Amino acid sequence: MGGSRQPFVPGGAAPTRVSVQRVVRALGGVIEPDYGRSIVSLGLIRGIHVTDRGRNVVVEMTLTSPRSPHGLDLVWAAERALRGVPGVKRAEVRLDWGVPWEAGARAPDLPRSPESSAG
Repeated sequence: MGGSRQPFVPGGAAPTRVSVQRVVRALGGVIEPDYGRSIVSLGLIRGIHVTDRGRNVVVEMTLTSPRSPHGLDLVWAAERALRGVPGVKRAEVRLDWGVPWEAGARAPDLPRSPESSAG
């Protein structure tokens, strides 16, 4: 019979491990309307914390401006994207105003999204 064995999970589904890379990919689909680019490639993501075997994800992000008319929409879109990642049970996006946004800046510990590494 060979092959790898999946752990038995009541209800039938094997647990899905959520990685920072999966989270970055999901957030890469959230577009900042004024710039037409993803919140990842713009450097709006300040931190990603994956806990409880990936069930809980907290993202720290900033906006291009404290007066951005798209602020709440971007937070909601990011939370929707996170909840769409298989295995995520709780998603939270926190706004971080500690350091002003600079175009192209990126948190040094975040992996590059496919969009930001192309081109």
